[in-house]
Amino acid sequence: MIYYFPLGCCSLCGSTLCETDLQSSVTGNNADTIRVGGGATLPTQHNRVDGVTGMGSGADGTEIRPTGSTETVAGATVTRTASEDGDYQLVQHEVLCSLKNSYEVMEFLGRGTFGQVVKCWKRGTNEVVAVKILKNHPSYARQGQIEVEILARLSSENADDHNVVRALECFQHRSHTCLVFEMLEQNLYDFLKQNKFSPLPLKIIRPILQQVATALKKLKSLGLIHADLKPENIMLVDPSRQPYRVKVIDFGSASHISKAVCSTYLQSRYYRAPEIILGLPFCEAIDMWSLGCVIAELFLGWPLYPGALEYDQIRYISQTQGLPAEQLLNKGTKTSRFFCKESDSPYASWRLKTTEEHEKETGLKSKEARKYIFSCLDDIAHVNLVLSPDNCDMQAEKADRREFVSLLKSMLLIDAEDRTVPSSVLSHPFLTMTHLLDYPHSNHVQSSFRIMDMCHSRPNSAVFDALNQNTIHFSRPPVAPTASSGLPLGFGNIPVHTQVR
Repeated sequence: MIYYFPLGCCSLCGSTLCETDLQSSVTGNNADTIRVGGGATLPTQHNRVDGVTGMGSGADGTEIRPTGSTETVAGATVTRTASEDGDYQLVQHEVLCSLKNSYEVMEFLGRGTFGQVVKCWKRGTNEVVAVKILKNHPSYARQGQIEVEILARLSSENADDHNVVRALECFQHRSHTCLVFEMLEQNLYDFLKQNKFSPLPLKIIRPILQQVATALKKLKSLGLIHADLKPENIMLVDPSRQPYRVKVIDFGSASHISKAVCSTYLQSRYYRAPEIILGLPFCEAIDMWSLGCVIAELFLGWPLYPGALEYDQIRYISQTQGLPAEQLLNKGTKTSRFFCKESDSPYASWRLKTTEEHEKETGLKSKEARKYIFSCLDDIAHVNLVLSPDNCDMQAEKADRREFVSLLKSMLLIDAEDRTVPSSVLSHPFLTMTHLLDYPHSNHVQSSFRIMDMCHSRPNSAVFDALNQNTIHFSRPPVAPTASSGLPLGFGNIPVHTQVR
């Protein structure tokens, strides 16, 4: 028997916060877990905790200054006080100025460990942009410089062709680094939440996967690692005019593969690759693992591996996919946190610590947060499959699910050396849809081909409505009109201004 439970309102996803800060963050309502592949059901407690780039509510940070200062902003007297973490105190209608442009703050969009993001009007135009204001703190300033360098490296590429956000400008405002980006609509997590975490059909997941894999292919060719791929960092561009069009955002954790530091605490927890958890050398393959977790989440409507702790994360992975290979466990600098050997013999095999052993050693209580507990990844193909007469549509859906799971398994191989690469993802049957040619009369197949065609041609909303009236609707909140004609096609040469205002 399958039990469903109310998903409720979640916070944001697992972030790169230390484990001791997390044990009190993961709470929620008790709910049923669906165990797929046999076994008993377990209660779940789950909430997404604030991610590195997660959207919060309210902007209450303040700029670092030796003492408080008073000034007039937008006709109001504002006292800016000191802040230990270096956040900038934002004021609505405040104007952020670069050497060439002025940006008026319209509203707060979100914040994370890096700082804050605000929606701004570019004065003298109809353009609306997103401005990322980094904290005035040495560690964030250093990472901010890396982000600027990464964006500069991408500046010679066509951002639209490679599905990455366009960076427009970088400047300093009151000793805070400000990055200006094109304004995008809604991230995938907020979209899932808005739709009550309903699973997405494969015909919608396919173009999203195709575009993000294209972005990863470009990053791989440049030797870049995104290192924080998750639903929050995949944005719908303009759902009403460009349905299913997405871009990858937030290069705040990115690095060049030659500068990747072993054992660095990277990636939001739900999407963290095994090599990061175990403390192994890593490369851009960690992004492929994250993308696999993302598309699984889109298909399930719930994270595949929603670990409250890193121990839970590797426990979930091991229970579904088997233990990491001995050679990986032997090399991992963090293996002993989660695994142990029964004897001191060098030939003894590793085993996963029990939840009781881990709690006794760390004081951290393990939690069950999965909605589905799979005995293997193949079981994913059977989730939410609507039973109907074995007609053409059902055959096509089953074939599509088989290819989806086949691709997913190659993306989630525990050994990074065996994991698939972006170019192979793009040539996989799930994306080329060759397996669907056997069902030309299926509505599922016809709709799937139309959606992928639209994704490639990017037609206007009238064409979208005519072709695909029955697909899922992406609601578009009202925003001020954006004059895209004045923006460069790609990143262009990002102006970087260093004046202090």
